[in-house]
Amino acid sequence: MNQKLSGKPGAVHYGGVPYREIGADAAEIAHPEKGGKWFEDGAQEDIVVHRFGRFVDPWLEDQTIIDEIRGEGGESDFRLRYAARTDSPPQMAALRQRVENIFFFNEEWLGAVTQLIRYAERKGRPVKIDIVAYSPEDILRAIAASAFGFPGYVPTFRLGIEHDGVVERFIGVPEWDGSPPDFNKVISEHFAGDSFGYFLACHFGVNRSMNSDIMIDLGMRYAVFREGESGPERFRVQGASIISVKGAILSMNQMIYEHQEEVGQLVEIFMTTDQGFAETIESFVNSDHNIAERQLAKMLESEAPPAEEMFWCGDITDCDLCGQPFALMRFMIDAILLGGVGANVCALCFLKEGTGIGAGRGQIYETDEKGWRHIAG
Repeated sequence: MNQKLSGKPGAVHYGGVPYREIGADAAEIAHPEKGGKWFEDGAQEDIVVHRFGRFVDPWLEDQTIIDEIRGEGGESDFRLRYAARTDSPPQMAALRQRVENIFFFNEEWLGAVTQLIRYAERKGRPVKIDIVAYSPEDILRAIAASAFGFPGYVPTFRLGIEHDGVVERFIGVPEWDGSPPDFNKVISEHFAGDSFGYFLACHFGVNRSMNSDIMIDLGMRYAVFREGESGPERFRVQGASIISVKGAILSMNQMIYEHQEEVGQLVEIFMTTDQGFAETIESFVNSDHNIAERQLAKMLESEAPPAEEMFWCGDITDCDLCGQPFALMRFMIDAILLGGVGANVCALCFLKEGTGIGAGRGQIYETDEKGWRHIAG
């Protein structure tokens, strides 16, 4: 693997640019979680795979090797991206094995996803199931990061069931029951009153087995919802049918908003003890996209809210201009750009290329528990 450098000692020149070659004797990259970080999109300028032994195989593509190192095929025990068809027994067996692997510490999502797989199989005709999941079993880190609006540590999954041209979508997220959190009690009961005990538990991986107990103490659980026209909705599986269930939904972000002082104490622990966490958050907060979102939020203070509640219909994943994932964004803008072309863009691209806020120029949407809610324009 060749990693792009800026003239660091020990670099070699590949294509006229300084690079460092990382060998198996110099760095541990076989572990899926480490591989996922090293090979994430944008982390490497160029990747050259040198093959030896069994890897000298014309049918084995370089991309397949990289995908397995990333762990997205089920090798990782906290990240998964996989698709299967119900008319393929090998694919379905592989899907079940991967689901059991990633949700080993998460009985709620394991049971819910298994039930949805059975629901898909009861359709009686070929159905495609696709799942993207992230389940690190570390709710304390997720809460601390979410206080900054950073979603990178939040456990979630999205599952789609496609049949007869229709796609049913389901989402898994942490849900709060409304009870006030007590992080001092959590540290006291689970880590002998020493916050460093938490980081030691993370180092050895034992925090994952106690995560469900911590969530119970915080009034949280792993919930699964169906994505309806007006946002997430509760449901239950009944044979080959999905039955809607009424009930209010309280998100983890709502807990953070209502108990800012208590959450602030947890944030301080992470920011002063975990250097990697602090660097990640600082980079996120000071990114161009987040600065643009704060600038747009300031502009919206003088905008009158819409008279009626309205949500964006349809799937949108990335900014049409820069490709930034909307999953990381607070705002999405349905904008008419300077060239007269309409597009769904992020705040940064809107401030650069947009023609203003208002009907026929730019309608601003903000993400909430129900989806993208129209808030201005």
